[in-house]
Amino acid sequence: MLVLCGSRVNTMEALMAHQSPLFGRFTGQWRLQPLPFYALKEFFPTWQVDERAALYSIIGGIPAYLKWLDPTVGLVENIRDVMLSPGSMFMAEPQFLLYDEFQNPQTYLAILQAVSSGNHTLGEISKAALLERTSLPRFLQRL
Repeated sequence: MLVLCGSRVNTMEALMAHQSPLFGRFTGQWRLQPLPFYALKEFFPTWQVDERAALYSIIGGIPAYLKWLDPTVGLVENIRDVMLSPGSMFMAEPQFLLYDEFQNPQTYLAILQAVSSGNHTLGEISKAALLERTSLPRFLQRL
């Protein structure tokens, strides 16, 4: 028996593709869901429920992301000193994910930059990202 586990969707899907040596040999596939909100109490037992709710709204229930944080300090300190710290995994992870998941990550990075700069309509985003307005919905749907 061989058990393969991975969080990079494209990589795992490539293992099941027709040209893969493992094609047709899978007996099961499970897509794991993020941890539920109540699980955050195990990671941050001293935090108030409002801090855990705010954290869950920011990063959800991804166990690796939760482990990157410091449970001995509060949410604000974690945002300032861990999440927004130069060189932190929180700063690098979005780009890693985009480069792993998309053939043309620069386009997706440009779209995200445009949105984070306050552009929220299709016209504004396409202008800021230097994309044709007609092609933007396809990119947004994939994001």
